[in-house]
Amino acid sequence: MIARGGMKHYVLQKGVYVYERYLGDKNILVFMNGTSSDVEINLDRYKESIKGKLSGKDIISGRTVSFEQTLKLSPKEVLVLE
Repeated sequence: MIARGGMKHYVLQKGVYVYERYLGDKNILVFMNGTSSDVEINLDRYKESIKGKLSGKDIISGRTVSFEQTLKLSPKEVLVLE
């Protein structure tokens, strides 16, 4: 799915680049903080990609990440959420 399927880009928000990869009914969301500071972003603009899910699992660390109203990212942090 990461290498195949569709891709949706989102406009940069506070130095954070977000894109979605999808194939069939599966998708992943990738959040990349390109700054050297902690960043908190509003998740409302990603509702179409979150699709009503309450949380996602980072496939790199195994950590569960809440899809509440905001997401906090550490400097240069990358999350790959399914």
